[in-house]
Amino acid sequence: MRSGAKAVLFGALVLAACSESSEPSDPYGVYVLTRANGHAVPAVVIDTNLVFAHYTDTWNSGTLSFQESGTWSTIIEQTITANTSNQTIVDTSGGTWTLTSGTYTLHDTKSPDQVITAKRSGSELTVSTFVPGFDKKLVAVFRK
Repeated sequence: MRSGAKAVLFGALVLAACSESSEPSDPYGVYVLTRANGHAVPAVVIDTNLVFAHYTDTWNSGTLSFQESGTWSTIIEQTITANTSNQTIVDTSGGTWTLTSGTYTLHDTKSPDQVITAKRSGSELTVSTFVPGFDKKLVAVFRK
């Protein structure tokens, strides 16, 4: 009888642990950009010398949205600097997303060959990709 009580208690603890998960039940909603390449925004994501100029790309702010329809979209305000010329632009991207074994794969309609992955932990979504043309890894953290 004593071992039966232990089994019931163990089962109850397992169920309680599972029900108290910090993972939100779905990814849907708007996430706000908080960090890029380890730095709080505004953050430089590219800083390189090109043939014609010194080039930097600074992400000032942004959002990432996941819709129930299986689509996603981003809006990123960034400042592009080539030598001494600055230009602030708003870049938008989007496409579809899939979830496999805890990893989201974002398929970008503008750049179908680009691999974008994301992992969610609580209210944070960490997005990783390589920047085409610069061969640089980009890691951005968004918070819901």
